[in-house]
Amino acid sequence: MGRMDMLGTFFKNDENSLHPIWWGARWRFKAHAEEMFWRWMCSWSRAMRRPSDMGFDDDGFILPPLETNEHIVKCDRPFNGEMFVKHAVTMQEQREERKITLKARCEKITELVKGKKQSLIWCHLNTEGDYLEKIIPDSKQIKGASPDEVKEETFLAFQKGELKRLITKPKIGAFGLNFQNCSHVTFFPSHSFEQYYQGVRRCWRYGQKNKVVVDIITTEGELGVLKNLQRKAAAAENMFKMIVKYINDELKIERKITDTMKAEVPAWM
Repeated sequence: MGRMDMLGTFFKNDENSLHPIWWGARWRFKAHAEEMFWRWMCSWSRAMRRPSDMGFDDDGFILPPLETNEHIVKCDRPFNGEMFVKHAVTMQEQREERKITLKARCEKITELVKGKKQSLIWCHLNTEGDYLEKIIPDSKQIKGASPDEVKEETFLAFQKGELKRLITKPKIGAFGLNFQNCSHVTFFPSHSFEQYYQGVRRCWRYGQKNKVVVDIITTEGELGVLKNLQRKAAAAENMFKMIVKYINDELKIERKITDTMKAEVPAWM
């Protein structure tokens, strides 16, 4: 089944061309097709999150608890050219909101890391990283421009517990590194669920012995970004749940030609 066949079989397009900024193309399940879609997914894919998904014991697999806290920073300054404070809707407004609230968000992180043995601090902008490094004691930032030797030295120092506060971007350090020595993570939300998931998993992984606390810092104007991130997290959770639900079901796929029209041939044949 090709992409367009799959979309036409299981989904309905709710595109609203009158509001391209807020809506755009949206696909949703047809009322009768959701269960069939997940069964079709199980015909060519496999997924598991824990041994019990395949009928085995989860002993030794379950990680320590994960606690997620949301902190909303109030923005008192309107966008340029605006009289009142409003929620950021477009990408341009979201970028402006981040610049306006940069100091308030970073100072909130300073409060949250106090008293923590170690903290992994994720940021997205160079200005965020520079200001965080300036105001947080015992911190060091890894930038994209940092020499490879400095990056390696800093990562190892944090991994060994010699560095208390590591500041970096998800696109630099959120993939493949092991920081189970740290149990506190701070995050500025973005639209990328993959970056958030990987950023948290650097600490919430095998070898972690303590409860992991994740503090998400955002603003009133960027609540839409946080809600979008939460929507993607819920969709990912549901995907695994549904695939695991049907993965062990008996499945039979028949491929046959259903043409019933008799071919006409010339009389002389």
